[in-house]
Amino acid sequence: MVDCKESKMRYRADQLFFGKVETQDGETLGYVSVMEDAAMQAEAEKKAEKMRKSAQAGALKLPIELKDLTEATPEEIELVPSPATGKPGSLTPPRAFNLMFQTQVGAMSDASSTAYLRPETAQGIFVNFKTTQNVARGKLPFGIAQVRPPPASFWCSSQRWPHRILRGVH
Repeated sequence: MVDCKESKMRYRADQLFFGKVETQDGETLGYVSVMEDAAMQAEAEKKAEKMRKSAQAGALKLPIELKDLTEATPEEIELVPSPATGKPGSLTPPRAFNLMFQTQVGAMSDASSTAYLRPETAQGIFVNFKTTQNVARGKLPFGIAQVRPPPASFWCSSQRWPHRILRGVH
């Protein structure tokens, strides 16, 4: 995950590509950035040509080698422009991004009790929070548990009710 400090937009680092724009002599004019799509090479070449014209760098078109932002060094990240604003240095370094919802299972909280829920499984707890608060007569509950059959991916044909076994009910 990469953030643009200027526009506050977020990008996946593996879908944001950058390339170095160089002159015939090997001098670096700057960097271009494009989002991943079918025409990204053509778009990068168009941005590079615009950069060469503004710098009056000559007519020779050197091909641009596009790499995704996960391959960039910290020095290169400072020089890569944001796709939203075009300003170099406005992107944050790539960081890990996890869509899974982390929770603890059981009474004790340690590394062995860590579990991850899929976002669509955990969303009911947050979507129904106002209802939960109203039912609890304005007092926040000590904890919220989700009791429902698991998604279809947890079903197996060898047992009749596997979700009851997962919840500890036999």
